[in-house]
Amino acid sequence: MLRNALILIAFTLLGINADLLGQSPPKAINGHLDLTSWDFSENRSLLLEGEWDFYWKSFRDSIDDSSVKNIAEVPGLWNDIPITNGNSFGYGTYELEIFLPENHPRMAVSIPDMYSAYSFEINGKYFSSDGKIAKNKEAYIPLFNTYTRAIPTRK
Repeated sequence: MLRNALILIAFTLLGINADLLGQSPPKAINGHLDLTSWDFSENRSLLLEGEWDFYWKSFRDSIDDSSVKNIAEVPGLWNDIPITNGNSFGYGTYELEIFLPENHPRMAVSIPDMYSAYSFEINGKYFSSDGKIAKNKEAYIPLFNTYTRAIPTRK
């Protein structure tokens, strides 16, 4: 069986918000979320929570494999991740690979308002951003916006 996969990369993203209906949702384990058995007709949305890959002090892209991978619980604060030494200010990359059923419906991602900055890509392509990500406080510009966007279809 051919499986579809989405690679979500979010820089300084703290969580993704969606309504949860019915079926007990699967959680990400070690940076992977298997939705191949998820019934999208009965359960139209879910939180993308669980264990995401996390790369501290790295603006990693989908082809960069030089950073050290850590695991971060999402939703959660990164100052709870040992690699951050309790720092609440910094930068990093959250990454999640999602496996989808062959004939899944069109989908969207909802990103809640949070006073932060992020850049979000899906399958190596820009998806959305808010504020200005940076490696220092002087260049960093957080904003406070909510976004819901349709995920582009793969061709």
